[in-house]
Amino acid sequence: KLRDGMLPQTGQAAPSDQSIRRAAADQRATWKHDRQKKGMADRQLPTQVHGSGSPLMVGHAERKRLLSDGAGLCSPGLWPPEHRFAPTGPALAIHEAFDYELSDLDATHPGGCQALLDQLWSGGLSQSPFPEEATDRLRGYIASVTSSFQVHPLPGRPHVKQPIDVLLLGAILKSFNDPDWEVMSSYSSGVPMGVGVDLPRTPMVFPEKVRWSLPEQPTWGGDSVEAQKYVGRSRQNYKGAQEFKAEVEKELREQGAKGQLIILPEAEARARFGPRLTIASLNALQKDVAEDGTVTVRVLHDGTTGVDTNKFILVRDACLYPLAPDIKMVMRYQSSSGQRYWALLVDVSGAHRTIQVREEDWPLQACQLVPGGDVFVNCVGTFGISSAAYWWGRLAAALHRAGLTVVSARWALWALLFADDWLLAAAEPHHRKALLCFLWFLVVLRVPLSWHKTKGGATFVWVGYELCLRGWTLGIAASRADWAITWMSRTLASKRADTSELREALGRLVFVYGALVWDRPFLAPLFSFLGLHRPGVVRKLPLYVVIVLTWLRDRLRARRAHPVRTRRVIERALLRVDAKAEGMAVAVGGWCPHHDAHGNVDIGRSRWFSLSLTEATAPWAFVRGTPARAISTLELLATTIGLVVLTPAELSEPGAAGTVMVT
Repeated sequence: KLRDGMLPQTGQAAPSDQSIRRAAADQRATWKHDRQKKGMADRQLPTQVHGSGSPLMVGHAERKRLLSDGAGLCSPGLWPPEHRFAPTGPALAIHEAFDYELSDLDATHPGGCQALLDQLWSGGLSQSPFPEEATDRLRGYIASVTSSFQVHPLPGRPHVKQPIDVLLLGAILKSFNDPDWEVMSSYSSGVPMGVGVDLPRTPMVFPEKVRWSLPEQPTWGGDSVEAQKYVGRSRQNYKGAQEFKAEVEKELREQGAKGQLIILPEAEARARFGPRLTIASLNALQKDVAEDGTVTVRVLHDGTTGVDTNKFILVRDACLYPLAPDIKMVMRYQSSSGQRYWALLVDVSGAHRTIQVREEDWPLQACQLVPGGDVFVNCVGTFGISSAAYWWGRLAAALHRAGLTVVSARWALWALLFADDWLLAAAEPHHRKALLCFLWFLVVLRVPLSWHKTKGGATFVWVGYELCLRGWTLGIAASRADWAITWMSRTLASKRADTSELREALGRLVFVYGALVWDRPFLAPLFSFLGLHRPGVVRKLPLYVVIVLTWLRDRLRARRAHPVRTRRVIERALLRVDAKAEGMAVAVGGWCPHHDAHGNVDIGRSRWFSLSLTEATAPWAFVRGTPARAISTLELLATTIGLVVLTPAELSEPGAAGTVMVT
């Protein structure tokens, strides 16, 4: 039917925007009422309903929040695949088209779709493995299905040729009733940087942003008086760009050949752009060295220091990406299904550079190699401009939502998006079609992908985390573990720490122990030590910091991954402890339940302890006045005493497992 130009039956028409919003509002009201009954704070809730039952939540009690899959508050990925609604209308038609082409590919490709996946997992591809004829056929078919949902450039602004087919994406989103389809008109003509103009606020897609890197942004950003007075400046480059001058110039001229920037003599650039011309500082980081000695660098554009461009940009939407708790939630759900999962990692090439910027903002992101030389004026999103990540994140989220809708509930696919990296995981027996369908959908929309970076399988590293879909463990990559162990060893050897270096290191360790949660509480003493000293000073490490660093280093050497599978059976409690802090009365206690042959607790034969504390025996509990403010420390003391005094003999046996309950 595809080759004959015939459209398959589309089934039921997609519901209208109004009906979807009404259903979402009703469902949100129900969720809010249920959460209030449980005494929970009202956190983020989805803005569209894409499945039956409640969406996936992360955390507990007042810290409970909506799962972040990287695609916003209206993502189908907020529901497990088996709970998502079945595809209808254009979504069903496009899904069936991919089903047809994938079945044909499986029959004609040597080794079928499995051989194609093996190539992707090995990173052995340099270009798209999908047949061009079939890709063009799919692209034309999707354009036909969505012809009545066409999206056009902004009035008075022409469409600018760019890598990603944003107009086709806009038509797809519109046919799927996605709330963010209209913004594709702006992408088509060029998006604003945000200097002197308010960036959009899209509550149907993203929560509101409440924190910014620069203190001036909330006041100066957007259409403010200060922004209207903005005048461009010129800055010299950093040492890195001067050291790799030849490599930086080669990279910039290659980008110019791709149309990502224009190259003008300085006099012509100043005559064309006037006082808005802003020449920012460049830096360069070495990425790798080829076998022939060719050096590849990453060019960095500083839109803050000296030129102050970023101070006048106010991004109002918070693009939330998945963190370790989100990955754990997804992995726990996958492991509980009892199915075998396979993953595919997809990386976008030059993600920020795929976004076209409107012409009047080009002079705000210029650079220069030498004073008086050629001026390189960026026409696309530039890493170093604070709004560049937002505009890419918004486009990537739209691609993510559309791709999940196309794959649909028929093929179980989980997708997580972090910046420009996708983690796709699908369950047997449809994992081949699910993974390849999402990937092929990106190819149809002309998303530039780094084919040699595609990886996957059952064990893999993604954005610094190491995941195993067989043992169901989440940890950190070996390179990150090596860095943490080396830093801790070096710091312990010197017995001193520079507080500025310590602050940076703790920021990286927070990421490490986001996955290794059993050891995360031991970061607290390090932050306490850091809080006692001003930045930029060298201080001797106190004994408690030495003990903590030694413990963390040794545990990281022993293991760098934790199991995430939910226990099906909870063992009986071996020790129960508690702490009391009422007024100035402080006590800790605990008991070790004794179980008879039938598993019943015999209180008379259970051992116990009780200890009253005073200001003389535990002065630390009274330092802050009311001992209740030290209740967490008192509970930790009770646990420690219980383990020392009442440790059951069976707990020390090899392979023994139990639970310590703090009441």
